[in-house]
Amino acid sequence: MTDFSRPQSTNWSFLILGICGFGALAFWYMGSVNSTTSVDQANSVALEGPDDDAEEVAVDDSQSSDATDRATTVAATSADGKPDVSTPDPAALANPVGAKTAGSTTADSSKSKPPVGQITLLVPNKKFRKEGPNKASRVGFDDIDIELVLNTKELTVDLPKVMPDWLKQLNGKRIRLRGYMHPGSAFQSEGIKRFIFCRDTSACCFGPNPTIYYLITTTMRSGTSVDYIDREALDIEGVFRIDPVMSEKAGKIAEFYHLDDAQLVRR
Repeated sequence: MTDFSRPQSTNWSFLILGICGFGALAFWYMGSVNSTTSVDQANSVALEGPDDDAEEVAVDDSQSSDATDRATTVAATSADGKPDVSTPDPAALANPVGAKTAGSTTADSSKSKPPVGQITLLVPNKKFRKEGPNKASRVGFDDIDIELVLNTKELTVDLPKVMPDWLKQLNGKRIRLRGYMHPGSAFQSEGIKRFIFCRDTSACCFGPNPTIYYLITTTMRSGTSVDYIDREALDIEGVFRIDPVMSEKAGKIAEFYHLDDAQLVRR
């Protein structure tokens, strides 16, 4: 009878050794992985930590630096008690040259605009472009606004005498002006030969007390007329005339500007 005890014992020994060896290898591998993970985490913390700390320190340092600079600026004086010229002056930093502060006056602000009503030439020069076959000057209501030109709202018969030359030169010349037909001046819807041409449709023109130099008495060219155009901007070309007309009843200027030989400019 064959004895199988030794071969079986030997096989079991190899099996146990193999299991132990595999276990040792697995244990070593897991330990290596854990060690590597710990090192990576430590490195990650080491990389992130200093940045956060450095940012906080940088903020604190800037605040500390500001406080130090202020303290140095205030404290930096020479032995004789005069400010150190190498140190910025807080007052100079707070109020740089040319800066406007409450209660201060600069050279430019000293040249204040004269009070309204005191006749002063505000627009000494002005040029106009030419338009159309008649080479009419393109003029805006702002260009002939008495307050903007002469700093006054009061109209008198003698006011044209103090007007600037460029405005006087428009008198008797053809101009083009953009504005609106005043509804109160048109007593019919068709065949209108005379009407009031005004700056806009607000109260300054359509209200009960309009600004007279915003209203231009307009007379159409002989033999022509125009239909009423309600609240729609239009261009009128005509001969500009500066002629203050006093209302004896009202005791004030009732008309100031005029447009004669007028034509509707169609686009």
